[in-house]
Amino acid sequence: MCGSVSSITSFPPTLQHFNPAHVSPFIALNSYGELDVETLLKLQELIVIQEKVNCPTPRLPMAAYVRLLLNDIYGAVGLAQFKGRR
Repeated sequence: MCGSVSSITSFPPTLQHFNPAHVSPFIALNSYGELDVETLLKLQELIVIQEKVNCPTPRLPMAAYVRLLLNDIYGAVGLAQFKGRR
């Protein structure tokens, strides 16, 4: 999804990738947490759009998502806290 979303110049932003069919595999998760799956998927896309507005080729959010996919929550949080230090 991150690769198929592009930067925008309009407000409010429109979703470019989200499809209601993306929700169905995860519908059982709606019984957990405060937000439903549809909201989380839309929120994720809006975050990616915002990152691409800030930088057309963002690498930091993608790296954080990869860490989350690898079940490395500490690595993802560390990347989110990165403030330009080397």
